[in-house]
Amino acid sequence: MSSRHFALPCTLALTVLTGCPAEEPPVSAETETETETGPPPSCLDTDTPGEDIIINSDADMEELALSGCVPEHVIVSGGAVTSLAGLSELREVGILDLRFNPVLDSFVGIEGLERVDHLIITGDNKVANLPEFPNLVVGRLTIASNEILEDLGGFPAVTSLTRLEIDSNIALTDLSGLDALESITGDMLLTNSPIFVDYANLGALISVGGSVDIQDNSELDTLAGLGQLTSIGDGLRIINNPKLSECLVGDFIAAAEIGGAVLFADNQSDLCD
Repeated sequence: MSSRHFALPCTLALTVLTGCPAEEPPVSAETETETETGPPPSCLDTDTPGEDIIINSDADMEELALSGCVPEHVIVSGGAVTSLAGLSELREVGILDLRFNPVLDSFVGIEGLERVDHLIITGDNKVANLPEFPNLVVGRLTIASNEILEDLGGFPAVTSLTRLEIDSNIALTDLSGLDALESITGDMLLTNSPIFVDYANLGALISVGGSVDIQDNSELDTLAGLGQLTSIGDGLRIINNPKLSECLVGDFIAAAEIGGAVLFADNQSDLCD
């Protein structure tokens, strides 16, 4: 015969129980808040990313309705993408890859992003200006081969990166928008930017943990803006900047602690004072 156990109220169980434990007071929402040590962890730190999420059209974006935190690699690419408004509820993403969108002419819609571990903007040849990202923290930043991009917008919350690559943006005039950047734990590549004359907007940058590559910048004539960069963990390459005095290059090298090989060549050797 099977036995069954029932929970009796304390008032009815006095004849069989010697006493009942005192009832615990309910935990109030205020008490719970007081015990919290901070915000909940991000899904980027706790979840294993699934398969890449590929968006080739506005319809794809609307159907997926991505929001909140998405740990996956999100690729937005294709001639049927005309707007990023469908990503307006997205706050955190593992990799956001905005590449080769021939019709897209604005990144309006993603200003609310708060964290992206790798932001890639490449081959978006109708986008002239990036928006202001007031709260966005980025890990790795890649901006490359955007034909009419003139303005990086603003990244005021970005004080550190794991890697920075600015390459082959032929209309980009400067690095305004990265004024708050203080450190890069990995590499920094500043290459093939034919309008840059200096790096004035990198005045807060103090250290690069990896290598630094400054190469193929046809109008660069000074390293002004990099005066605070005195620590480079790996190598330094300053090559083929035809208006940049090699004397200025020498002064920069002398002022920095460099952990790897140093290579400078094909800069302007006739401009030494």
